[in-house]
This record gives sequence, C-alpha cells and structure tokens, in this order.
Amino acid sequence: MDLHNKKLFFPIVILGLVIVGLLMFIAVSIYNHYYGMKHIRSQQVSPEVGEDEYNIVFKGQFNGIAFVEDGYLYFDMDVVNEDWAMGRYFYSDVENVVFFTTSTERISYEIGSEFYKQRNGHIFVRASECEDRCGLQYKINYDEQLVMIRDPQGRTAEVMTSGVYLLTDPSPETQTYTAKLKKGETIEIYPCDTEGYYFASDMNGHMGYLEAEGLKTSKANLSRKESQQIDMSDYLVKTDHIFMVFHQIYSNRYSQEILDPIQESWAYTNVVSPTWFTLNADGSISSNGNTDYVEDVREEGDQIWALFNNQFDDDMTYELLKHTEMRDRICDQLLKYCKQYNIHGINVDFESMSERTERYFMQFLRELSMTIRPAGYQLSVDVPVPSPWSDYYQRLRYSDVCDYLILMAYDEHYPGSDAGSTSSRDFVWDAVKAMVEDEGVPCRKIILGIPWYTRLWIGEGENLDTEALSMDEVIDLIYDYDMTVRFDPETGQNYAEGYNGDLLYRIWIEDETSLAYRLEAVKTYDLKGVAAWSYGFENWQVWDAYDAAFFDKDE
Repeated sequence: MDLHNKKLFFPIVILGLVIVGLLMFIAVSIYNHYYGMKHIRSQQVSPEVGEDEYNIVFKGQFNGIAFVEDGYLYFDMDVVNEDWAMGRYFYSDVENVVFFTTSTERISYEIGSEFYKQRNGHIFVRASECEDRCGLQYKINYDEQLVMIRDPQGRTAEVMTSGVYLLTDPSPETQTYTAKLKKGETIEIYPCDTEGYYFASDMNGHMGYLEAEGLKTSKANLSRKESQQIDMSDYLVKTDHIFMVFHQIYSNRYSQEILDPIQESWAYTNVVSPTWFTLNADGSISSNGNTDYVEDVREEGDQIWALFNNQFDDDMTYELLKHTEMRDRICDQLLKYCKQYNIHGINVDFESMSERTERYFMQFLRELSMTIRPAGYQLSVDVPVPSPWSDYYQRLRYSDVCDYLILMAYDEHYPGSDAGSTSSRDFVWDAVKAMVEDEGVPCRKIILGIPWYTRLWIGEGENLDTEALSMDEVIDLIYDYDMTVRFDPETGQNYAEGYNGDLLYRIWIEDETSLAYRLEAVKTYDLKGVAAWSYGFENWQVWDAYDAAFFDKDE
C-alpha cells in the first residue's frame, strides 16, 4: 500500500467505526425505547409541588412536604412527630404555640419565629431544630425535589449485586423503573403483597419494587435523641408482678373498718388505688385523701397510687386542658398531694374523652410526667380497649411518658347496651393482642384491668335493666332463684339463667373460670400484672384463681 492510500485508509476506518458505533447506539436506543428498561422520573409519579417545596418520602410513601425559606429547610411537623420526635412536639391551636416536652422540661415557641412556620394550615419546623432535638436523619434530592426521611425503626437492606432496578410494578415483565441501584447501596424495605418482592426506597427518595433475592436485610435501629429518661427503679414495685386493686372511697373520713373488708387481700396485692382525687370545673382538685389510710396501707407493704378522675365530663376536661396555665395548675396540685399524703404515685382515670380533648390530654400526661416523676412519684393511666371508637387514643405514646397503662378490659356490656358479658374471653384476648401486636405498647408497661363485679341482667328488650353484683351476691342469687348454670363456650364463662316471677334473670358469672382466662392472657403476653375493680366485689375465688395461675400448688 503506497503512502497516498495509507493516508486515505485510516480516516475511512475511523469514519467507519464512528458510523458503526452510531448505528449501534441508535439501535440500542430504539430497542430500549420499544423493548428495554425505561426510566420514570420522580416528577412523573409524585405530587406536584411549588418551586421552593419538596415532597417528603417517609416509610415508603409520599408524606407531606418540606419547603425552603431564607435558605433554611422546614419539615411538616406532623411527619417529624410521628416517629423521630415520638409525639413530643405539640401545637396548641388555642394559644398558637408549639411545645417540645421532654421528661424534665417544656420548651415553647411562638408560630412565626425563625424555627416554626405555618403554611396551608400545617405547622412546619426547621430541619436543624429537628436534628438537634430528635436526631432526625434525612437526605435532600435537589434535582427531583425530594427529601428522604429515614425510618428510625424500619428495615434496611444492602444490595448485593449490580444491575438492580426499583421497578414500578412487582413483576419480572416490568420494563419501567424509578432508579438503578449500585452494588453495596443501602435501601429501606417494606412488605409487599407479591411473593418474592419488597417495596423499597433508596436514600434519594426513589421508590419502587425489587426482588428479595440478592438483598442482605437488617434492622435500621437509627439513633434517636430520646427525651431524658427518669430512672424510676428506686420507686417501682419491687416484685415481678403487680397485683393492683381499686378502692372506692367516698369521703376523707377514715377508720380501721374501711380496710377490714380487704384484709384477706394483703397476702396478694402490692398496689392499692383509692379513688381520692376529682377534677372540678374551675381547675381545682377535690381530695378524699387521708394520711392514716396511707400509714395503714404502707404498714402492710403496699404502694398507693391515688386515682384522679375527670367525672366522665368531656366538655369540662377539654375546657381545662386546652389552656397551658390550667394544665400547670393541675399538675402542681397533684404534686402537692403526692407530698402531702406521702403516696407512691397517681393513677389518671380520665374517661369519655372525645378526639379534640384527647390530644390535649396527651400533652397533659407529658407535663404531669415531667412534674411528678422526677420527684419520685409513679404515673399510670387507665385506657380503653383498642376499638374503632377509641382509635384516637395514643396508647403507645402514653407508654413513653407513663410507668404503666391499665387496660380497662371490662364493661364490654354496660347499662344501656344489650345484655351480655362484662368481659368475655375473646374481648380480653383481642384487646391485649391489639395493644401489644398492633399498637406496639411494651408488654411490661401493661397492667390488665379485670372486673370483680358481675352484672345481673333483668328483663328483656325495652324493659331490660341491669345492676352490678359482688361474687357472693351472685352465689346467693343463683341459690335463691334456683337458676340453671351452664358453661357458655362463646364467652368462656359460666352462665346462669332463671326467673323471678315473670322477670328473666341472666348472669355471665365472674368466678374462677373467667379469672383463669384473664390471668392466662397476662402470663402468655408477659404483662406486668392485673388491676381489679374493685374492693368489696371479690371472694375466695379470686385468690384460688390467682394461686392456680401464679403459684405452684405443690409448694
């Protein structure tokens, strides 16, 4: 080949290679366009946001927005409050103030300050404030206007192979994806209905499905800044199991005879809760407390958690608790009573609360905990069973600020309802299961409330009436009216039926049988103990059931 041809050869080869490469690129592009993987940008699937706004990705879903103002990032406070702050942020719509409450202090901020803003009816908190207060971890994806907030207690996975996609559908035929993951990348994973797949989010806020194979999963366990915890170990009941009994007290006058009916219980109980304190409409607290009562109970070795009630008055409770000054006054009065009577703690029994009241009640519990627990006084709260009508009760958050929650697993049927059991087997077990497994309340924070009373149902239909009876009164009634007794497998209780003239009498009996399945629930779920309502309704069957459940008969 002469020199002239050589000069022509190399440019032709180079040109040919360029043309071949270009054709291959075009071919691959055409193939990918019609047959290959297609990238879907987040803006195509995420809610529309403004120029200064970012969609928050949290727990595998779009969850509110963040925005930038004067160079600072602000988060929707509700999103931060859900897990990272554990409910410690509280907005008072009455006072237009945000509180951040720890175990020892309450910090307040006015809306419109540099740390807290209001936009479109939502309260926003500056990101740096969240980091300082709660240890919040997040990452901003500026290009696609996303903010990924880490799930502190979620599950993560390490991608073990390359070429893994976050797919738009959980299927091997899916050709669209939101992100291509790198080997060694960490993602958050969530359950998926399609077997063999997870739903996942990468740290840039891209979400999609991927195959479970090829992932190394683990628990996130990110470090949150917890509120300063109070060491209550010196004040708690020293035994492994709490046996608490409510004691109905109607005046502050005291004599030894008041305790006579409960002498038999001293061998079993370790906590007594006298119904001493009542909230009044002016924010004062009426007291039936008595120091002689305390001395006698203490002499038997029991602790005293005085009950504090709201008279079942939702309107009054709301009008009081919505004001910070009034909540502080109530907390201060209770602390004064704890010291005055030398008791061990307070049991809060606020009932019949609406959703509007409950959110202020949650803040009140935080502030009461902040007031009395650092001084060495225990705090417990009575809670209704999980149900559609009580789903707004923040039982898990109560457990963060209280020593114990008393699950009131009774009044399944009540005056005004149809006739039925006070506390059937499934009613109890379903309540415990829901509280532990669905709501996540720690087992050792739960004390199971049990009834010692039984309801006699008189008549039928529109003429139905009811009254509460003690265990001994039930035995007498069955004997007096020659009632037929049989086991009712539906409720797990003994059932009695008979007539007083033309009146139908029905009783779902509280006895060793009904107590046994409740105590079995305590053992199965390793609950902290039981709380019985109330002194005066029990008889020997209580102690036999308790012996059978918790003590070796051969000892």
